[in-house]
Amino acid sequence: MKAIHESVPSPTIVTERLILKVVDAAVWQQLLEQLTDGEIMEFMGCNTPEELAMERFRYRDHHSGVNRSFLSFLLLERETGRVMGKCGYHNWMPNHNRSEMGYLLYEDADKGRGYMKEALRPIVNHGFNRLGLHRIEAFTGKDNIASQRLLKGLGFQFEGILREHFCVNGVNEDSWCFSLLKREFERLK
Repeated sequence: MKAIHESVPSPTIVTERLILKVVDAAVWQQLLEQLTDGEIMEFMGCNTPEELAMERFRYRDHHSGVNRSFLSFLLLERETGRVMGKCGYHNWMPNHNRSEMGYLLYEDADKGRGYMKEALRPIVNHGFNRLGLHRIEAFTGKDNIASQRLLKGLGFQFEGILREHFCVNGVNEDSWCFSLLKREFERLK
């Protein structure tokens, strides 16, 4: 797995236990031109062709447009090169200096071990200091206590509830909205 990640150059951030590898529109185009579907699945950490189809949709149709863009990072275990999850920015509105941040660990065994906190600290820093963001938003489900605790631990403030904001398995659910402003982040350093 490490060889595939090393074969596609892209910027990285290295932490104590992780390598955060950028996957943006240019990297995605490079993947499509240079790798087979099986290799793309391995690179992206997809387990099924359906997951690959979802990634194709996200990068081709969903995350780019005139007003918005995206920047994703794959989380790789530094020691083994194993793809553990992803995080980054979507619904990025460069003209408003704000973006929504999302994150996901693929395996339950990796949850609760501090990997996402380790990844998000430099990702938040990257957003404010490299992307020029003024505001970062994140949404969680009302019952996702671990995610809420993670965001609060990073300095995010709870703003309120967006009613029936997100559709999960055909059911519209409320989203809890959190945000962090650059000046708040600077005070936390």
